Amino acid sequence: MSERRLITREHLMELTRKARKQSGLDQVEMSDEFDVSQGAISKAETDPEGSVDELRKKIVERYLGIRLEGPTPCFKVVEGEVENL
Repeated sequence: MSERRLITREHLMELTRKARKQSGLDQVEMSDEFDVSQGAISKAETDPEGSVDELRKKIVERYLGIRLEGPTPCFKVVEGEVENL
């Protein structure tokens, strides 16, 4: 059964960084994969500002297999396991 819980934007940011590292891609390669700038990938990993939340969700869903809903005000883990960081 999947773990259902809320995660903060900061936790999602950490999961985004983890997903990229596990994928074996650098920021430029991942930016090509998602058709965004390298700066957007960097911002998704380091800046808690919310304008890249959709990008964070897409990265985490694709590379970690965690399905998320949100934010309202946090993200809800709908499917998959999230370890504490």
